[in-house]
Amino acid sequence: YLGNGLAHVDVNVIQVVRAYAGLATGVLPEMRLVRRVGDEAVPPAGESLGIAPRHLATVHAALSRVVTEGFGRERGLLADQLGFTLAAKTGSADYRRGMVPPSNSPDAPSADFDKGMRKHTWLAGWFPAEAPRFVITVYVHDTSATASHSAAYVARKFLRSGAVQQLMDRPVGGER
Repeated sequence: YLGNGLAHVDVNVIQVVRAYAGLATGVLPEMRLVRRVGDEAVPPAGESLGIAPRHLATVHAALSRVVTEGFGRERGLLADQLGFTLAAKTGSADYRRGMVPPSNSPDAPSADFDKGMRKHTWLAGWFPAEAPRFVITVYVHDTSATASHSAAYVARKFLRSGAVQQLMDRPVGGER
């Protein structure tokens, strides 16, 4: 029950970013805060996940299909809408019953939602799906909407932003 939100899960956003970077590349990156110390570059470091390339390819294909055949079709996260492909997974964890927001609230649940159930929601993945360059993780705290509505909405707004579009226009290796 620990991984499905029914009990305490002790993970933070940076740990999820690191895990998805590992799945995207096959190398679990060492987290660091700096690229240079003075004039000296601090090279990236990491360790192999030890997962066979064919198994990583299966994960990549599955997370790409989650977007193209799942929530991404209806949430504006397809390649023709973003300008690049996305591989990602959403998740929602119910944690308590709460008051139902007023019906005119943007957070108001539709008939599909368990009225009054509060949840934390996530979206985690990488883009472009076929040649990962960037990892995205969205965490929405305390909402009545599922992740395919809340976290996917936030991700879409971010991924369609001019800043991300400019980032995608930079040549590989030109990230800052």
